[in-house]
Amino acid sequence: MRKHSLPNVLFLLALAVSAAQAGYAITGWLRTRDYTVQIDSVTWYVPLVPYPICHPTPDWKGPPNSQDSCMFPVIQGRPSRAIIRYGVDSIPNLRLEIMPYLEDTWYTLPVSLGQRDDALPLVQFKGTVTALEELSAGMAARHEPLVKPSIVQNRVWIDFTQTRDEELKVLLYDPAGRVVRTICQERLRPGRHMFTWDCHDDAGHRVRPGVYFVRLETGTRTARAKIIVQD
Repeated sequence: MRKHSLPNVLFLLALAVSAAQAGYAITGWLRTRDYTVQIDSVTWYVPLVPYPICHPTPDWKGPPNSQDSCMFPVIQGRPSRAIIRYGVDSIPNLRLEIMPYLEDTWYTLPVSLGQRDDALPLVQFKGTVTALEELSAGMAARHEPLVKPSIVQNRVWIDFTQTRDEELKVLLYDPAGRVVRTICQERLRPGRHMFTWDCHDDAGHRVRPGVYFVRLETGTRTARAKIIVQD
């Protein structure tokens, strides 16, 4: 049996801890080809992370014969599996499971039987390891919602971890306590969830610059964070 000296063992343990804590930033590319495509969300499954990580992607879309990209928030490691939920033309609620997850590979988004493969939309992903401080910010979502950036002009990410299978409400309030936007009101499974706010109210109008509050409510807890909207 091969023996390791104490310094070597400590070095190997440090490498293992660093690898387990390293963040992973993923960028996705979409080729629509002959279709109008809307990617609704991507759910990542990361080894050693006990819950799925769901990222809504409302702006990842395109008309026929176009390309678009999407930069995802940092996750806790390289995924081994992914589920893409999408719609094509007038067909909603389509689903593609990628297992195993491979990068630099174009995946075909199925539409229906009998379609030509060379006309179907394609997606591809590529990730990079990030600095540990970026990951630590994302990990804060295990306890309280993480709003990034907190000072925003166009779009803000709201990162929250659901600890139970229960209904979640995500509401935006103005300083007077009026509900400006309902972002989520549905029952969600335990896991990390990402929401976005595009600085518009429920009527589709851009909100005025100023201070707003995002409030997350479940049956067991309530959390709040501040967002500053600028011109």
